[in-house]
Amino acid sequence: MPTLAAIDPTFFPQKPVERKKTLPRIGWTVGKVQARVGMGCSQELAKAIIKHSDNIDKKVEEVRAAFKYFDAFSEIDRKRGSLRGITDIYSNVLSNPKIAEIFVKKTKDIMDIVKETRSANPQLEDSYNVLRIFENSKISEFFLKDTKQAKDCLIQMGKNAEFMAWIAEDLMDKNVSEVFIKRPDAVYELAGRIKGHAFVWALKTCENKHIAKKFMEEPGRMIECLTKINEIGGAEVTNIYQQMITADKAGYAFAKMPEKFVELVGTTFVLPEEEGRGAFATKYSIARNITCAAMLTLENKKIMEFFLNNPARLVDAYGKIAKSVSGEATSAFRAIGSKEMAALFLEYMDDFVRIVEFTKEFHNLDQFKDKEMRELFVQNRRDFVEIARAAESYSYQLFQDLRLGHMLKLLKTRREDFLAFARVRQYDEMGAIFEAFAQDEKLVDLFLEKRDVFMKIFERVGNKFGLVLDALKDQEFLRNFERNTELFTNGRIGIDELIFPFLASDKFAIELGRPIDDLHENGPERMKYLNKLSDLEAIALLLSNPDYFYTSTNHLLFDRFKGYLQKNNTTLTQILEHYGLADSEECRNILFRMINYDRFYGKADSIVTSKELAKLTDALLRPMSARVFNKKYYFLLANGLESINRSAYVSKRVTDEIKTRLSEPAEEKTYRSRALHFLAYRMDKNTQILSQGEKNKIKEIEELEYYRPLKYANDGKLTVVQVFDKEDTKEHWPLTQQWFRKYSKPKDAEGNKIEKTLEGPGQVVYETDKIRVVLFMGNWDKDNQQFIKSQLEKTPNLIITFRGHSYSLERNLPYDIFGNRKSKILFIPGSCGSAGHISSYMERNQKTELLFFTNTSTGMGQVTNAIIDALINARDGERFSDILQKNAAAIEKIGGDAKTISTLKVSTPGEVLLRYVFSQ
Repeated sequence: MPTLAAIDPTFFPQKPVERKKTLPRIGWTVGKVQARVGMGCSQELAKAIIKHSDNIDKKVEEVRAAFKYFDAFSEIDRKRGSLRGITDIYSNVLSNPKIAEIFVKKTKDIMDIVKETRSANPQLEDSYNVLRIFENSKISEFFLKDTKQAKDCLIQMGKNAEFMAWIAEDLMDKNVSEVFIKRPDAVYELAGRIKGHAFVWALKTCENKHIAKKFMEEPGRMIECLTKINEIGGAEVTNIYQQMITADKAGYAFAKMPEKFVELVGTTFVLPEEEGRGAFATKYSIARNITCAAMLTLENKKIMEFFLNNPARLVDAYGKIAKSVSGEATSAFRAIGSKEMAALFLEYMDDFVRIVEFTKEFHNLDQFKDKEMRELFVQNRRDFVEIARAAESYSYQLFQDLRLGHMLKLLKTRREDFLAFARVRQYDEMGAIFEAFAQDEKLVDLFLEKRDVFMKIFERVGNKFGLVLDALKDQEFLRNFERNTELFTNGRIGIDELIFPFLASDKFAIELGRPIDDLHENGPERMKYLNKLSDLEAIALLLSNPDYFYTSTNHLLFDRFKGYLQKNNTTLTQILEHYGLADSEECRNILFRMINYDRFYGKADSIVTSKELAKLTDALLRPMSARVFNKKYYFLLANGLESINRSAYVSKRVTDEIKTRLSEPAEEKTYRSRALHFLAYRMDKNTQILSQGEKNKIKEIEELEYYRPLKYANDGKLTVVQVFDKEDTKEHWPLTQQWFRKYSKPKDAEGNKIEKTLEGPGQVVYETDKIRVVLFMGNWDKDNQQFIKSQLEKTPNLIITFRGHSYSLERNLPYDIFGNRKSKILFIPGSCGSAGHISSYMERNQKTELLFFTNTSTGMGQVTNAIIDALINARDGERFSDILQKNAAAIEKIGGDAKTISTLKVSTPGEVLLRYVFSQ
């Protein structure tokens, strides 16, 4: 066994008597230390023992007993594969002379502390770290002076806390150590009241000088309030305590008004009704973050002063905000605490609170960071509150619209009307009202001029009034409306005749007819909805774009219309003449619809009688005589040729009309002449009207009906991008994320793994060695536009789909979004009504090989995803129609209608016509 002399002779006292007396007694101890941790530590321990050699006879056995105790626990540490605890006590603690001095003088008391804390936390080796507090000379002095009280307090703390090392760290803080020394009784009580992590953080609040001072002055009051905060926050209280430390004014507020501060915590710690946003968020962490954000507002000097002078009012206001906004309250309080917002909030607190209570949206506070919006609010506070009351969560955009002078004029001039529109409960419809007004100042002037007529229309169509306004963007529609308004005002037509053109407009018809499609699997409910429609509404649906609605829906509408004609002993021609539509786009819409579904003429369920056949065919062919190229008309006519040829009369009339128009003197290679040439070829492939070279061009374009996956590949991977409208696809967004997990685990744009399904906007990527599928949802349509433009720069050739209603399509993907670049794009533009946009996209992107996978019926369930699956697994060179038929059962299984697979088309005759026309 080594001796002290073997370690370092200079450590011994100079007196031989003392050296002779001490060596045998401490040899075992020092040797054990040296064997355990090496020379350095044992030297320091030797120094400490020899320094106190006057009472070494009394201490040696006690020290030896202590080390035997440590040895026993070191065996447990070894079994765990760790010597952390024993190493801490030997090398990190006793090597410090200050700690060693206390250890030698108060070995038994130290051992009691270690034993008790170790017993309370047997799984944590760092229970020993409590000894580190003796590095603080003031605590050392206090411990030597009042050992029992200090020891009892430390033991109580160790029993309650989960990490003894944290307590030691806290006690090293100047303010905390002062509290411990001056009010150990209070610390002991605090340790008895609060358990685990929470106690560590409650004690830690005393690091804030204001709290430490108050704790020493009124410990009972502070303990009570800290305990109440703990009861409120539970497991999530630690961050709240931390905020009281790091945010100086929050700590000051607590010290100044602890009870009111507790009330503030209690009213803002609100559990949201839904699960937290984000991958790892929980209800409790959201509640904690809300409270912390509320506490942070006190860092604003003005809010702090207000709290000290009017605590009850601020607590009440914060409580209402937290309860109203729920999971979004964190952002609301951040807005309130901002430099720009705080003064305004304090001055108009009641108004802001009411806005938040009505809207339940933090955006309605966040937007007031903008100076212009603040000024607008101050001048129109009553209006802001009333808009919030009327529009509730949809009022954010209305507040923004008031920046526009004509919108503010509308509010001030027709306040009750404005609020009536705001009360429309569906955002899509209410939003359409204000979007139309905001985009067109002349429309506001028209409304103010013809207010009584507009309000009668509003009463008649209800929340679809926005669709009426949207239709008036079309100048021809507007002119007809002004003419009909005069007739209506003079009593010559009724309200039904006035609104009939609106009912047949595309967006109106889509919304009105959508439920018939959506309920196609529920016959009784489907018929119930159809029977709810007025005769006027049912007829109007048939006058809309013929590319809308399921096959079965169209037949149901035709059946009802046939019954209406028989019941009222009238004809289609008479109805069209009655409503002034005898030679209109609406007239041609219903004719094309009848042709497409073989309900035109010559069968028992046909609509047109022999007496009106000639007149209606004249109306059908009228646009051919126009010199102006009507892209929509020729698109529909090309798609209807197959059905037209089933009627000998109509087929002959079309052929004769084409020949007549082509015989007229006209410039060659105009869009119109090329469209007529194409129609002639489709009517008769052997026609001599076209040269063989032109016929070959058409055949080449027709070849696009074959799927070539490599066209849409980048770096050898088939690229598929789906863009989601946030308002339209709340259900489809998470379902689609789950759908594509079968290919790979999802990652974000940077390649990081995504553990949970995103509930809100973001980007999700699924990638294998053969495919790359990208899903994206932006907060706004502008975000989606920017993403698509950026994606096209990276991958100009791709399959791109839009997930949303057809009325949102142009907002998210404007007609010029593809930039008319030489790209190859297979475009799946969404659900019902998507086919109606094809001609406009093709006209704006004539250089782009743009193929459309259109659904002339409503897209349902996960039909789009099933189509993507089919394309991913399809072979090169397969016809698109064959791919669809092969996957019809799979599409039907997940919510599609296998009977209407024929409405899913790629490279239709109408597309081929436009591609040929624009290829000159």
